[in-house]
Amino acid sequence: MFGIPLRSNIKHKAAYLTKKGRNSSETNKGLDFSKAVLLASRSYVSDYDFKIPRNEHSQLTGKEDFITGKFKKYVDKYISAIRANDSNILNSKEYRYTTLQNYHADLGIQYQNNCG
Repeated sequence: MFGIPLRSNIKHKAAYLTKKGRNSSETNKGLDFSKAVLLASRSYVSDYDFKIPRNEHSQLTGKEDFITGKFKKYVDKYISAIRANDSNILNSKEYRYTTLQNYHADLGIQYQNNCG
């Protein structure tokens, strides 16, 4: 199970946006897939309800399956890029600083850093 944080100032496509900035002074907000954390145990999940702004909450409600599918595609693309040693993908904005690099054993992959 992964936890995907709500963030602001997202500047890449590895996200589900709840708010798009309309100009340079407004930032994108949403779920940032590149900063997902592995929750290895259900005990890491709190029963406490975390309150998020109503407008962002409404953008997420009922979209769980869509968001899960989009995140799964993000993870699958990362795994494929690692296995193929695809430096174009691994060095892209979406994957260069992804937290997935910390979970290779959990994802069943081995990493060889030949991408530079």
